[in-house]
Amino acid sequence: MKVSFDSICGKDGKTMVRCALGLALALMLVAVVGCDNGKIEDKIISQSTSGSADDGNDNNDPPNGKTYPPGLQAKDNTTTANSDKPKFDTVGGSVKAIPAPPAGATKDAATAKSFNMVKSAFVVSSDDKFTFDVSLHIVQPKVTKNAKLTVQVRANVLDKNGVTIPGGQITDIEFKIDQDANGKTQVSPQGQQPEALDANGNYKRRLSGPSGGIPLKKDDYQIELEIRLIATASTAPGGDSATIDHATASIKLR
Repeated sequence: MKVSFDSICGKDGKTMVRCALGLALALMLVAVVGCDNGKIEDKIISQSTSGSADDGNDNNDPPNGKTYPPGLQAKDNTTTANSDKPKFDTVGGSVKAIPAPPAGATKDAATAKSFNMVKSAFVVSSDDKFTFDVSLHIVQPKVTKNAKLTVQVRANVLDKNGVTIPGGQITDIEFKIDQDANGKTQVSPQGQQPEALDANGNYKRRLSGPSGGIPLKKDDYQIELEIRLIATASTAPGGDSATIDHATASIKLR
């Protein structure tokens, strides 16, 4: 049976417009539902958090800095590192490298590190190609001229046993944070031009990939998401420091 637009919507002008809009909305809904062939589940397969803090002075307490785990924090006087408890779709932490006074320094630099990773269940219900959005949010990064800050974000699709599949890389990129010629903090994504912080002194970036999607068969998989924060500040006279109040990476299926 042949069905025409007129037979569904009639020939009245206003009715046809309303009907056409309704049909377009229905088709959009069908398209959205039709793409729902995978889901990142609220189920953590494994997770890891680690970090360290060293203020550059081995003569004070603790003498060789502090590491974790256990716990989610390392503190060596004014130098600290923290990790968030991972969620199935989000990892994060903070770092603050503020050296001991130069007179007490036994090392060239104070260093803070926060490494955070989660592997979560990803279920593919029908063969398809999948792309992902990873949202990076860095709150109040601050760095002096001779200090260093880096943020690395990684995301991969793994098989059900936790092994990276061929072509399963979603993103792997490092961001360098330093000062521009005017002394303002800027963020340089790997291989790209520096970018300024927003009006609130923060930085946001959406990392989408991979281009063309990852072809996956119906099966169980894992999503691996990781963020690594490293702050380094010289113990030489001059008052160097490198800090990130908080940084997170979150992932969702596009």
